[in-house]
Amino acid sequence: ATIGASAAVLTILIAPAGVRPVRAAESNLLVTEAVIDGPADVIWRLITTKEGMESWIVPHAEIDFRAGGLVRTNHDPAGRIGDANTITNRILALRPKQMVSIQVADTPDAIPFAQTIVGTRYQILLPPLPDGKTRVRCEGRGFDGGPMGFAARTFMYQGGNLVLEKLRAAVAGQTTGGAAKRR
Repeated sequence: ATIGASAAVLTILIAPAGVRPVRAAESNLLVTEAVIDGPADVIWRLITTKEGMESWIVPHAEIDFRAGGLVRTNHDPAGRIGDANTITNRILALRPKQMVSIQVADTPDAIPFAQTIVGTRYQILLPPLPDGKTRVRCEGRGFDGGPMGFAARTFMYQGGNLVLEKLRAAVAGQTTGGAAKRR
């Protein structure tokens, strides 16, 4: 996967994943999680603010961070918000520094499985752990069944893991006083 495609996964906001055999009742749930050595407030800022997102995962972000607001990003360094490469997510609910729930509203056609991903929903949870660590748990729902849904979930799984590793590095850069790595 290219950096642009994998970065698109974050803006589909730290996209969840976890392809595994499951019971029919949970067959549409994908989960990715990681323990990150840093507090929830640092992680929250990196994933919910323009400055935070632009410091490590996208060159362009526009965020109206409220229920009903939009998170719009563009992964093309030469692009701009609103052009054909803009990804748009709608914020469904949030609890500051604890949880955000979004739905993918629009994706560029160039993103793999773009039309299959539109309409999927993601919840990002940030429960604190001892010793200043935070569990980042991402849950995704709403994927179609069949081969296209399976392929989209697989794409999101791979991209979600890459994004969590990038987030881990960005948090390390923030909490050790170093500059967070960009993309």
